[in-house]
Amino acid sequence: MLTIRAGALAAALVVATTVIPVLLEFLGARSIGLTYQGRYTLPLAVGIPVLAAIPQAVQALAELGLHRKVQLIVSGGIRTGADVAKAMALGADAVSIGTAALIALGDNHPRYAAQYEQLGSAAGFYDDYQDGRDPAGITTQDPSLAARLDPVEGGRRVANYLRVLTMEAQTIARACGKAHLQHLEPEDLVALTIESAAMARVPLAGTSWIPGW
Repeated sequence: MLTIRAGALAAALVVATTVIPVLLEFLGARSIGLTYQGRYTLPLAVGIPVLAAIPQAVQALAELGLHRKVQLIVSGGIRTGADVAKAMALGADAVSIGTAALIALGDNHPRYAAQYEQLGSAAGFYDDYQDGRDPAGITTQDPSLAARLDPVEGGRRVANYLRVLTMEAQTIARACGKAHLQHLEPEDLVALTIESAAMARVPLAGTSWIPGW
């Protein structure tokens, strides 16, 4: 069985899970995205954990008869195949990645440690991609910085990362007795803490107890 890892999600998600599905039904859109962006005060101070957000979004869509008709796409904090499997099991139709792909391309590499320090950051912690001063030459329009990126080698690394991500997620699905990732369901999950059990609405490991339900 899977364990649960908590994460944060933007405050706007509270609105998205109740208001946006209605707009989707009215406008005829086919997908809704749940995402957590950045490290800034608003999402970190008033956001809700992703584990709590996905079940709320699934419930809101189900009540409108739109679950699986409107795609629920989760992003933010997706790093490994386990993250993918957990999101899918909670009801997501798909996930998207952002920072993980940048890391695979070569961002935050230790070879640029000195340059990251000059920007007030450090290798492994830099995330001011919007500034256009990325020492790795990925999120920049500066020709001198962009020249540092080898797109062929970077493409190979991203391809390797995506293959491993997919393999991990598929392995977890098979370990749960499922032939496809989309067959994962909340019954395949257990939580290691009372908080994550309550938020994800799955049993605490070793029990059939779902706190608050």
